[in-house]
Amino acid sequence: MTEATGTRTGMLGWFDRLPRAGRWALLAGLGVGAYFLVVEPVIDMTVESSGSADAMAARIRSVAAMGDRARGDQQTIALGSRLHGEVELPGPRSERATALNRAVDKALRDAGVSGARTQTTEQNLADGPATRYYGGRGSLVKLVSTLTFDASPEAFSTVLGTLEASPDVAAVTRVIVTRADDGSRRVSATLTVEAWALGTSARSGGAS
Repeated sequence: MTEATGTRTGMLGWFDRLPRAGRWALLAGLGVGAYFLVVEPVIDMTVESSGSADAMAARIRSVAAMGDRARGDQQTIALGSRLHGEVELPGPRSERATALNRAVDKALRDAGVSGARTQTTEQNLADGPATRYYGGRGSLVKLVSTLTFDASPEAFSTVLGTLEASPDVAAVTRVIVTRADDGSRRVSATLTVEAWALGTSARSGGAS
């Protein structure tokens, strides 16, 4: 006990005997040492933890935003399906052409319309996301069927509604309706409907 007390007294005495400038320099040196040994590592750990937390928060926000967009897309697709019906994906040209003609014939038959005139043409779809997905220029063909008929307003509405609801019709792109020349309630209608088919350069199954 006496030896330890003597040691502390000796250290304190040595410190007291230092000039004032020396004592301040010693204290400053101890402070700097404590900073590098204790404070700076703690600060580094805090900054690193904060950076990791910020990065994790950013990832969480990104995933949440993707989920919101996906839910928005699903709602848009569901709304489009309810309003316009399901749409078949592009398939072989002969199959899609046969399916389109069959859909047109069914719409006219269900409405009791006879004597309709139908003309079908083909067009290469312009370059865009859809054509790039299926392989580029010439990968998709648009089948365009134009039908002209005279019918009652009710029958015309039935034809239009049936075509819009058919999965084999990608879109009804043009509708022209005029009063018949005979002065009756009948109307003369021209409808243009489209379907998409795979072209000669389409990749099987679309993009990988």
